[in-house]
Amino acid sequence: MGSIAGTGGSLILRKGLVAAQVALSFLLLFGAGLFVKSLQNLKAVDTGFRDLDNLVTFQLSPALNGYDAPRTVHFYDQLLTNIRASAGVKSAALASVALLHGDEWDSSTSVEGHQSKDGEDMQAFMNSISPGYFATMGIPLKDGRDFDARDVKDNSKVVIVNEQFARHFFGDKSAVGRHLGRAAVRTRSWSSK
Repeated sequence: MGSIAGTGGSLILRKGLVAAQVALSFLLLFGAGLFVKSLQNLKAVDTGFRDLDNLVTFQLSPALNGYDAPRTVHFYDQLLTNIRASAGVKSAALASVALLHGDEWDSSTSVEGHQSKDGEDMQAFMNSISPGYFATMGIPLKDGRDFDARDVKDNSKVVIVNEQFARHFFGDKSAVGRHLGRAAVRTRSWSSK
């Protein structure tokens, strides 16, 4: 049987380092197990989207290639038309902020008939989307209607709000026909449809 050569102090140090490595290995193994379990749990969460196996998302930024606003709008119109015409595509839509991406676009909001309380968060997360977005993502509308060609213009005053927003500001009443505005710009308001 062999022995470990060295003085008493260095032998204790080596044994201590080995023990620390083993402990760290077990800690990393335990953490990896928790991570895998978390991923399994996330796969079981209902995202509200239908048919994720056939959903493709991607991001573009025409401005990085020197496109101005009118040319960007034309580019996106053409892109959407071409994608919708592609074989095997059931539907296609555009969004300024991709879902589950971590980006956000928010603004202080005013709601007709709602008096904000001290400390109440009046920030609303927003997204600019094309008609057909909810159908493409498989997100059912509970009340009102989807955007359509009437709403695709610079001065459109139509919004779609989620259930949590409607419940917070309107209780058990419908959000359809209510008026909203940006708190900083009270002259501009939108009506939910």
